[in-house]
Amino acid sequence: MTVLFVCTGNVSRSAVAECILRTMAERAGRTDITVASAGVHNLFGQPYDSQMIATAAKYGYHMEGNSRQMTQETLLQADFIFAMERYHCVQIQKELPYAQWYKLHQITQYCYGDEFNIEDPLYSDAEYDFAFHQIESCCKINHP
Repeated sequence: MTVLFVCTGNVSRSAVAECILRTMAERAGRTDITVASAGVHNLFGQPYDSQMIATAAKYGYHMEGNSRQMTQETLLQADFIFAMERYHCVQIQKELPYAQWYKLHQITQYCYGDEFNIEDPLYSDAEYDFAFHQIESCCKINHP
């Protein structure tokens, strides 16, 4: 099973979601889960946001890497695609063939049955800890 998390630039929210779910799967001995992340507007290989890295470390997660661009290939390879905002769903639908839209979910709708955005702490007043805990909670709810 391949899970893809998507946000705007893949430096904060989707990157930490990838880190969290990958760590949870490894701790559970789940070798059948592949986790990736990407951005609808790539920041050209920019390193992950240092404040999100510090937030993840505070809660026991090791996060490192550089941002990646969402491509049609990465979308097609995924079994589940989780977007952090409704806007991301719209951007993904532009690249993903209609017959595969069934695997696209706004993460909060899938996890909580309530469609709301996980705000980007990099470009808003949202707090890193708050965004981190929302994402971690979603990963725990749906962790296989």
